[in-house]
Amino acid sequence: MRKDPSWQCMKVLTGDSPEARAHGHEYPRLAESLASHGAAPLDQLIGAADNLDAGASPAAPGYFTGVEQDLIARVLSDYDGLTSVQMATLTRGPGSPWEQIYADGKGMNRKIPDDLMRAQFITLTEAVSSGSSEVSGD
Repeated sequence: MRKDPSWQCMKVLTGDSPEARAHGHEYPRLAESLASHGAAPLDQLIGAADNLDAGASPAAPGYFTGVEQDLIARVLSDYDGLTSVQMATLTRGPGSPWEQIYADGKGMNRKIPDDLMRAQFITLTEAVSSGSSEVSGD
């Protein structure tokens, strides 16, 4: 497994707390910073750690910490090529943090504990590193 000390040792992955929404978990600050771009591919908006200037206030340079930029770049690298359906299958499946908190709508907009998201992220990252078919949605 590839080690990333910049995030693997962190208790909280970002300065933003994920929330349970009908479409899945959402990091409100990240969603806000990308909202004006509609369905544009993320890799065109956030290509490198220094390339977060989307011309709008929230995505201006310095909006995300260096560790957050590294984490975003890692997610883009690991999951590039997956469809939104494949991503949804990975992140909203049985036992997922989203499923536990959202609870068929009863937990709508509730914060998802960072430890649950971190554990899921590490599990998925390890699966990507090992080439697991579970990650490709096969």
